[in-house]
Amino acid sequence: MVAVMFALKHVKAPLLYNEEKVRLGQADLIDAGYYLKEAQHLSAKEKMARLTNRAALNLRTQHPFTHLSLNFHPSEKIPLPVLKAIAQAYLNEIGYRHQPYLLYEHHDAAHPHVHVLTTCIQAGGQRIDVGPTLIKTASERIEEHFQLRRAQESSAPGLVAQLRRAEYAQAPTLQAVDAVVSQLLPRYSFTNEAEMNALLSLYGVRLAIHRGKGRRNGLRYQIISSRGKPQGVPVKAQDLSINPNRQYLRKQFAFHGLSRRHMPLEALERRIRLCLYPARQLADFIDHLSRQGLNLVKEARSGALVYIDHERKAALLASSLGPQVDTTALLSQFRLSASQLELALKPLELEQRGQLRSLGRALSFHL
Repeated sequence: MVAVMFALKHVKAPLLYNEEKVRLGQADLIDAGYYLKEAQHLSAKEKMARLTNRAALNLRTQHPFTHLSLNFHPSEKIPLPVLKAIAQAYLNEIGYRHQPYLLYEHHDAAHPHVHVLTTCIQAGGQRIDVGPTLIKTASERIEEHFQLRRAQESSAPGLVAQLRRAEYAQAPTLQAVDAVVSQLLPRYSFTNEAEMNALLSLYGVRLAIHRGKGRRNGLRYQIISSRGKPQGVPVKAQDLSINPNRQYLRKQFAFHGLSRRHMPLEALERRIRLCLYPARQLADFIDHLSRQGLNLVKEARSGALVYIDHERKAALLASSLGPQVDTTALLSQFRLSASQLELALKPLELEQRGQLRSLGRALSFHL
């Protein structure tokens, strides 16, 4: 089992995210612990009010809400009552006993997993502090008690690093493209075409806009070589299992744009800076990023630099993270011109794509 925990300033965005998954049939609200009603009888207002009212008991805490995910091995088939018991036992282990929580079971990935929304503020106003050591030891106790597959027995179960890169002529084009697109787009956060294309390109696919007349005018997805060259015939969006057409992308961009306002970008920027400052060469920086579950990609169409965070499942323009980690910062750090940076990134991007398979072994958590 792999547990991931985030402290949040606001609860609205993750609540909307989980509720939207329920509306789409990709998740179910399976429990509401320490609420006054059963889960199925709660309104959206009641779900949020219980958590925000508790958080209001300690206004000094800047991040009073907790978003927790518990991820299980794909081979494990866990009955609903056991999922509920695991979630409650885990909350007890990390000191969240008697805290109100909402428990969602998601069906949008290849592995079983649940999301928990709760608060670290207790009834008396005290804050619960949980460190990474407790998160890990609690997971180990739960694994032993419920006889679950241990996290170290395999790479992080839902890490998309386990997804194979699309290779032209190695499998039917439609099958190869669909495997990449249908796994990445519903699971990663991106707010524009550049971020999405950078993510897809790591796995050998990119968006190809076909401009024709009538029905011929639409979105297509195409396999690209390791050097970014298009290969084979593009696949229409409507032929893919999730139909990622213009309407789908507009909704994704808008939804993730809203939720990103509450994403802890400062923490991500700090992780990138810790990789950047000790690096003497660009190759060192790329290697440090990879060890942290991050990739740096130059998006071909826009020329923008994009960071891919495989822990938080997000693709973000470097410019959105601040001047200390954007293109100008890299040019200054490594004393490169823009053209030199582009040339230097080419072979390093190839290396990153080759490292995707081993990335799962380097990470101990995700999401």
